[in-house]
Amino acid sequence: MVSTEQGFLSITGGKCWDNGWLALVGKVHGVSQVYIPLALNHGCSIIARKWLGQYVEVMLNGSTFTATLRAKKKTALVVPLPWGLRGTVGGFVTLKIRPIGGDGHG
Repeated sequence: MVSTEQGFLSITGGKCWDNGWLALVGKVHGVSQVYIPLALNHGCSIIARKWLGQYVEVMLNGSTFTATLRAKKKTALVVPLPWGLRGTVGGFVTLKIRPIGGDGHG
């Protein structure tokens, strides 16, 4: 396994982080979840993979909620939408996530 400094892993500079939130673009799938392909987001989705199966805080269109970050066939991340937001968003959306209790850096 190759080891490298954390600074070299950030190939996108500041594009991933926004005031402690990891900013990701995804597509609303159906009405109940946001599908985030790992190939999008300039590699920022790879950072979020370490939070799989954990509760994360999500910000979408000014609403903040807690969700469990899931994987779909190792090619995408999935964020389930709460009942209050289902059907109110569609198409491509930008959401921000961070692990509960921290800023995610490090």
